[in-house]
Amino acid sequence: MLDFLMLGYFGTQPATPGKTMMAQFGTIYYFSYFLLIMPFVHKFEKSKPVPERVTGGH
Repeated sequence: MLDFLMLGYFGTQPATPGKTMMAQFGTIYYFSYFLLIMPFVHKFEKSKPVPERVTGGH
């Protein structure tokens, strides 16, 4: 969430070399989370069984 807020802040500020570099690192981190970390987290999660009210109780 902090990365999301940081990118939103830098997106509203005038461009400077330092702010541009911070925004680029933030963008790399943001997308690498979804592309590299999320697929592995999904493999270790355990889902709950579907409730009877959804399956019809059969």
